[in-house]
Amino acid sequence: MIKAIRATLFEKIILIFLILLGIFAFSFFFILKNKCLFIKDYNPNTINFERPENIAILNAPCGNVIIELYPEISPKAVERFKTLINAKAYDNVAFQFSHHILYKDGSIEHAGQFLNTTPGEFPNFQFARELIESLSRNSGTVFRFATHENTIITHIIGQLQDSDIEDKVDLINGLLPIVNGNKLEYESSLTGTRDMVDLLKVAESCYYSESLGGSYSMKKLLPAVFQSEFIKEKYQNQIGDINVSSFNFPKNWKWYKDGQDPYKLLPTYEVEDLRLDSNTEINNGGLALAMYGKLQFTDLNKKAREKIRTGLLRYCELDTLAMAMVIEYFKNL
Repeated sequence: MIKAIRATLFEKIILIFLILLGIFAFSFFFILKNKCLFIKDYNPNTINFERPENIAILNAPCGNVIIELYPEISPKAVERFKTLINAKAYDNVAFQFSHHILYKDGSIEHAGQFLNTTPGEFPNFQFARELIESLSRNSGTVFRFATHENTIITHIIGQLQDSDIEDKVDLINGLLPIVNGNKLEYESSLTGTRDMVDLLKVAESCYYSESLGGSYSMKKLLPAVFQSEFIKEKYQNQIGDINVSSFNFPKNWKWYKDGQDPYKLLPTYEVEDLRLDSNTEINNGGLALAMYGKLQFTDLNKKAREKIRTGLLRYCELDTLAMAMVIEYFKNL
């Protein structure tokens, strides 16, 4: 004889709760996958603006963002903003680079750097000129970390193709050898003769450490590498004594100090209410871009501008020096 067992009130509540939880989870997943579902995209061409000359349109993934400018409140900032828009500066701004050369004997030369902080000036083409000049010093392998550098330089080549500057052909020919996978007007697909090697892919394929925590970002990779005896023995010395040159650090600077993360050794700068320090991501659109915008659109005194400039130069130098350090370590394994 089969006897039916009736669910208790508590069991019924649990079942209802699980059903509701499942519905909520599915709905949440659906909304995340369709993040633009409830956003209405307006066509700015159908809107009659009172002052169209002071309207900027930002093309975002879910539609257009309409920005109204007020020159009567901040005339200089609006003027600079319009100048940069007309120059397509917001299509990807390359305002800074640092270049190190690692020699066979282990010496490291800080061979070049570039930082444009002039308000209202489009930096990309001068960036290209100085990068080509810096890389022309030798024919060694050029390293990058992840895809950012390749993407930016490829974009600059596209901007050059659309420009009318006198040296556009020389600049394009100078940049093409170090990039790959372009989708450009005259180059459907290519691998440059000096195509940059992605150090991130090298690290992912040959190196593991529990201290990485599953991340191969340089902010994780460099501290992990600094746990090795080889790196510790070399960089506990003053950089002037180990043939590591620098434009931004004194010769008595030491990169290894009691096992600390090198990025946390960078000096902290207080600029009004914004801190420029080692705890903030300054690359790939982080604090560097925010500080660049501050230099472009804010009336800062000379002291504040110099503090920001010094901080940006030091951080960028460490980012490329870090790659040389990691390569050193891999070669010593």
